[in-house]
Amino acid sequence: MTSFNTGARSRIASLAFSSLVAIGMPIGDAHAGQQIPHSSVRPIVGTQYSSASERRWQPLLTLNRACHPYPAVDSWGNWSGGLNPSGGIDSGCSDGSKGQIYVRGHWLGTPGSGKCAVMYSWYFPKDQGGWGGVLGHRHDWEAVILWINAGGCTPTGSTGSLYAVSYSQHGHWVTRYGARGAANYSNGVSSGGHVKVVYQTGFLGAGTHAMGPTDQQGGMQALVDYGFLWQYKPDAARALSSVNWGAANFPLKDSNFYRALGEARPSGF
Repeated sequence: MTSFNTGARSRIASLAFSSLVAIGMPIGDAHAGQQIPHSSVRPIVGTQYSSASERRWQPLLTLNRACHPYPAVDSWGNWSGGLNPSGGIDSGCSDGSKGQIYVRGHWLGTPGSGKCAVMYSWYFPKDQGGWGGVLGHRHDWEAVILWINAGGCTPTGSTGSLYAVSYSQHGHWVTRYGARGAANYSNGVSSGGHVKVVYQTGFLGAGTHAMGPTDQQGGMQALVDYGFLWQYKPDAARALSSVNWGAANFPLKDSNFYRALGEARPSGF
């Protein structure tokens, strides 16, 4: 496993154009908010909560027999109560107007130059799968990691290229590369350079949901950078990192984030 500098609790400076922002600091465990119905959680919206580079690489999400993504927390630190896996697979979670996507990046090498990894993550109120919906659990967190070559980690990300993509799949990471002999990952990438991903169950609906590649053109959700939340919406950030999400785990908190990078990092990158 590749060793990452887990002592650096700062975001990618040039991705966010901010001063170094501490992430996951022990500011206190007391919640400012409370648990509320998932449909009452308002997304955090605004380009001030993400960088141009993060928006440049934001994936396009397609859903296949699944809940829509919802915000996990709101600006005041209230968090989603999720949904019990019952009824139809998307029963109670089919509102596509409240989508939220969370992002966090990390330099691989000297900050400000070289390669980087950027993780994008979605929250779903329930993960219900299997034949007849007999499998599943309340709350689901899924993510993809984009491994970006030098130039793609600059403020606009306009000169870089995508090396590989890692998809969260049932507690593990599956990494896909470009076609044989290709220097960059181009499978399922839109004309605008956005990776196309799908949230779906296994073959014939068996099992619970996971992320994977697709050729279908999906959509985008309101983007929020985890580091910006600590800086501007600390109650929301604190709730994300400290709420018990049951069988799911928030992937952007320090312990999960750095472990995921170590497990998923492509060979030779």
